[in-house]
Formats: sequence, C-alpha cells, structure tokens
Amino acid sequence: MLNRREFLELLAIGGAGLAVFPTDAYAKSDPWKSEYPRILARIRAPKFRKKDFVITNFGMWLFSGFYPRTLAGLEACYVAAIPFFQNTVAGDLFYAALLFGGFKIAELLVPRLSAGKPQAA
Repeated sequence: MLNRREFLELLAIGGAGLAVFPTDAYAKSDPWKSEYPRILARIRAPKFRKKDFVITNFGMWLFSGFYPRTLAGLEACYVAAIPFFQNTVAGDLFYAALLFGGFKIAELLVPRLSAGKPQAA
C-alpha cells in the first residue's frame, strides 16, 4: 500500500511525463509513416576500398621479416597471399548469401519486413 508521500511522488512523475510526452501528439500521426521513408532514403550501401589486400600484404612484406626487402621478396609476399585472398572472397560470398538470404526468408515469414509494400493495420 502506498503512503501519501509515495502517492504524491508517483503523481508528480506521471504528470511530468504527460507534460513532456503528451499522448495526443502521438495519436494524431504515426511517426513511422512520416520518418520511415526519410530513414530509408538515407541508407546507402557501404563503400569499401579495394586496396585492403594490397596494403596489408605490403605491411607484411615490410615489417614481418619473412621476406627479403627486395622487389622479388615483395612479389613472393603477394604470390604467397593469393590463397588467403581466395578464402576471403569465398567467405565474403558465403556470408553475403547467408545475411541477404536469411533476410529474404525472414521477409517471407514476417510480411511486415517487406519495405515497399504497405501492410494493413
């Protein structure tokens, strides 16, 4: 059971909450209907640099001491890294298929996730 002081504290907190977040402001318009298209318009695909393979292997050649610091050593470093690059590409393809395919399956199971199709409320 609440005593008088606790009741007045809860009443003050609730009144402050109603003053800050009036309920009729949200009842008039759904913020998702107005904000959702603006949010989607701002989403862009990430742009990754294609230089990662070149830069990391150059660092390996320069700082590791595994390869002589000659042009032949640099070439040997890049040639030795090709199998790892193939694994990187295979991993990227696998995880891209997993993520995008998983989302497509989720869209089929939960129709509300489909972006361009409005759902009946």
